[in-house]
Amino acid sequence: MNSYTNASARLDLQRQQLEQSWELTPRPTLRDRIAERLAAIGQWMLTLLTEGNRLQISYRETAQGSLWEAYDPLSQQHRLFDSEAELRVWLEQRYYK
Repeated sequence: MNSYTNASARLDLQRQQLEQSWELTPRPTLRDRIAERLAAIGQWMLTLLTEGNRLQISYRETAQGSLWEAYDPLSQQHRLFDSEAELRVWLEQRYYK
């Protein structure tokens, strides 16, 4: 056997193995696909309804130093803080009101 025949035989064997693997892979039924879609839609709705009221905090570096920004969608307040410690104090006061 020459190297071409060996390579051809290996490729045939790999093709057969892939075909067998493909045939053994169960295809999702229509019912499974619908259930997956409904679960994804439910998760999206839950996220939409609950995360809209979450406190949003961002951090950025400026020429003057660090800047922390907090936005509370419930009260529609924007607050700026020069340090993380100030932000934490405000969060604790807000939490324990």
